[in-house]
Amino acid sequence: MNCFVLCITALLLFWGAVSAPLSCSAAPARQYKESELALITRLTARTLEKNHYRRQPIDRALGEKLFDRYFDELDPSRSLFTDEDIRKFSIYRFQLGNMLKEGDNRFPFAVYCRFQERYQEFFSFAEKMLKVPCDFTVDEEFVTDRTKLPRPADDKALHEIWRKRLKNDILYYRLLNRAITRDAGKGDAEAKKYQESAKLWKQRTPEEKVLLRLRDLRNEINTKEPVDILESYLNTLAQVYGPHSNYMAPKHDEDFEINMSLSLTGIGATLSSDNGMIRVVALVPGGPAANDGRLKVDDRIVAVTQENGETIDLIDMPVSRAVQYIRGKKDTKLTLTVIPGEKGMNAAPFQISLVRKEIDLVESSAKGEVRTVSTPRGKRRIGVITLKSFYADFDGIFNGKKNARRCSRDVAEILADFKKKNVDGVLMDLRRNGGGSLLEAIQMAGLFITTGPVVQIRDVNRKISQERDTDPAVAYSGPLVLLTSKLSASATEIFTAALRDASRAIVVGDSRTFGKGTILKVERFELPRKFFSDSMPTGSLTYESAVFYRP
Repeated sequence: MNCFVLCITALLLFWGAVSAPLSCSAAPARQYKESELALITRLTARTLEKNHYRRQPIDRALGEKLFDRYFDELDPSRSLFTDEDIRKFSIYRFQLGNMLKEGDNRFPFAVYCRFQERYQEFFSFAEKMLKVPCDFTVDEEFVTDRTKLPRPADDKALHEIWRKRLKNDILYYRLLNRAITRDAGKGDAEAKKYQESAKLWKQRTPEEKVLLRLRDLRNEINTKEPVDILESYLNTLAQVYGPHSNYMAPKHDEDFEINMSLSLTGIGATLSSDNGMIRVVALVPGGPAANDGRLKVDDRIVAVTQENGETIDLIDMPVSRAVQYIRGKKDTKLTLTVIPGEKGMNAAPFQISLVRKEIDLVESSAKGEVRTVSTPRGKRRIGVITLKSFYADFDGIFNGKKNARRCSRDVAEILADFKKKNVDGVLMDLRRNGGGSLLEAIQMAGLFITTGPVVQIRDVNRKISQERDTDPAVAYSGPLVLLTSKLSASATEIFTAALRDASRAIVVGDSRTFGKGTILKVERFELPRKFFSDSMPTGSLTYESAVFYRP
């Protein structure tokens, strides 16, 4: 999702609710009805069929593609499903088109159950194999990228792949141990920073590290909620339509909004999974946790208690689900049960009560600084703007929120500061900018040109229109350089091409940019309340709705 363009002018919003269960071992925090999941499937399939730029009907041919791609989605390394497994599901191959239209989700959940069983077999195989030292004197090889290789024919071939994969993982950790020990033992000042990490790294053997990693993956697989399993299936369907089409379950839909608005409501902590525990990786400056001061990096959060007294055990919970319990509505209270990282896992846990607040993710916003550089004509003061995405707080803008976050406003403020400091030129660093809001790309172009075309668009009906900057005001009219790379995409390409075609900027960087060329529309589903007793989020669908061209 880091290469997208949101056509805000054509944004469709279905404010609503849903999701439901059909898994074999997942234990969701709340139950969903199968009829609700079926409704999500029908709505997603119909929206793609009717509104995607390709206008591809949901038929037998599409169902066959979906059948094959879903197995590759779950098992991209082709090291869990055998040919025998695929044949057992072949009764669905020619029915998936009709099943999508009917909201019949038996296929994805049956396949996922088999996926869980296979991964448990692999984990048990690893536990048994890694008790015996590997023989590295044998001359053999293992292909790590198996995406283009055929699937193993049967269990015997599958177990041989597992054996070599585990042996390769052990070898990887042994070589990594050697490199860390070598760097930490050099004795120079640079090596000191490796010594502590080397000490921690060596607390477990390579075999233990492999099993812990596989255990975390097994927990992630076995605790997925039904809507998460459905997300994987519907996202695969969207990918059949186009490489930038996606279905996002509610929690990932929330992450998408956070990335676009650069704000979230929570405690301001970055979390990861470590040996079945939720570990604090970093604290957001100015967030509730950082201001409180008691929660530290490397602490383990083992439980969270909500304002209503409900306590949720986070041990062995996937970090993606744990985050949902820690985030919440602004000004609500939660209590964390924490094991201090600095004292080790045997330390006594303690509790921290915090109030959730809205947090600005300032580290991802536009940054500006003035640098003095030497040139053949003397020293020059250059204003440098780093822009990682074309972000915008869509909900804030839609609801008329004063000073709603948007990159064009932030860049305009930086340019105003540059003018006060009398810079000789401006450089915009867009090398890691994967895109964002189309409206912001147009607004941003308007900061540098008087009026004129910014992009041409051909929509799903093949009608061509033009988006223009109509405001003659200019925030900066001096020398301008745009720095791009092969990762610069979507809205970045629109903005760069507009300024290049208007002879307004010099473009410096790789010989080409990403070359995406499609506009994405985001549809947020909300199913009518009359279908359900409670309103429940359903996620959102992103798909290619138009193609864009240079001015």
